[in-house]
Amino acid sequence: MQKDIKSNFLIVVPILVKITLIILTLSVALGSAKEKTAPTTPKISEKAAPPEMTGLEVGKQAPLFTLKNQGGKDVELRDLLKQGPVALVFYRSADW
Repeated sequence: MQKDIKSNFLIVVPILVKITLIILTLSVALGSAKEKTAPTTPKISEKAAPPEMTGLEVGKQAPLFTLKNQGGKDVELRDLLKQGPVALVFYRSADW
């Protein structure tokens, strides 16, 4: 009887050790994957710029300025306003 218990113990223990190692490996892998895919998002108050840095309010008149267009040519707001109302659209490219 004791021989059967000892032989069963020698069979069961290595299997339990392997199962434990597999569970630990999976939990570590899942934990590190969760950290990579779910970064903490900052609070809105941390992301929002102060009012003095947010630019013009919607509908307010912009100051006159000159900027280069996509072709490198200077474009003045004053000249565009002579043609009619102007909507300013700023596009942030991936390489800014």
